[in-house]
Amino acid sequence: MSHRTRRAQGDEFLSESLPRLLSKIYKTYSDRDMKVLEFLQPEELRQKIDFSLPEDPVDNRVLESLAEQVIHYSVKTGHPYFFNQLFNGVDAFSLSGSIINEALNSSAYTYELGPVITLIEQEIIEKFSTEYIGYRKITQKYVENLEKFPALWDSRSKVYSNKDAKKRIWADLATLVGILAEELQIFHKPIELTFQRSTKGALISCLELVERSATKNIPFYEQTLFLLPTLKARSLHSNLIAKDRNQNENCEDGNSQGDPPQPSP
Repeated sequence: MSHRTRRAQGDEFLSESLPRLLSKIYKTYSDRDMKVLEFLQPEELRQKIDFSLPEDPVDNRVLESLAEQVIHYSVKTGHPYFFNQLFNGVDAFSLSGSIINEALNSSAYTYELGPVITLIEQEIIEKFSTEYIGYRKITQKYVENLEKFPALWDSRSKVYSNKDAKKRIWADLATLVGILAEELQIFHKPIELTFQRSTKGALISCLELVERSATKNIPFYEQTLFLLPTLKARSLHSNLIAKDRNQNENCEDGNSQGDPPQPSP
């Protein structure tokens, strides 16, 4: 198949086959007479759908038929009778946005590749961080570094055997709250701060997750930006704050024997 022929078939599939397939999916959002799932056992399903991988390509008619089978035997999550503890139903505007986003196939990790999406992400983060959480400003690195969370859990216990490291982490976390993005460079310098007890109460549980010396190869502020919403949320629960204060006082008294306390869920 020549490149020109493949391109023509692809354009035809997008303009003709895809709208028909999407209309079949849309119908499941409101048709209460349709089954949520046409259930078949695995062996039965293999007899209904050809799962083989042929050497030669198939034409648009076969592709559309396969797609119709996928739709028919899949769970209709937008169906009025589909219930799940995590999701249910469909929002037409969100679905449209997802389709457009997939068609653009744009990346959001740099402004060069995704200028509009990057600014959308930044606006959403700033909206939640300033209006709903209460901080002046955070950077989009907050989202990018969520994946580093397990590493912090693995290193949390080392804090309790090193009081100097614990003190430094305490200072860095307290400084992190509410600072501007351009001020993040201060983490490359020694920090000496005085803390209020209310601030310490909101931060203490996060100390159990962070140990700076275990992540020397990664800038510290990138490791901890994801904690900002957690810090603010914990400050809203006075009983948890009181508990954290007591734990902090015990740590300051030198009570670092035995297994470290587990972080609160």
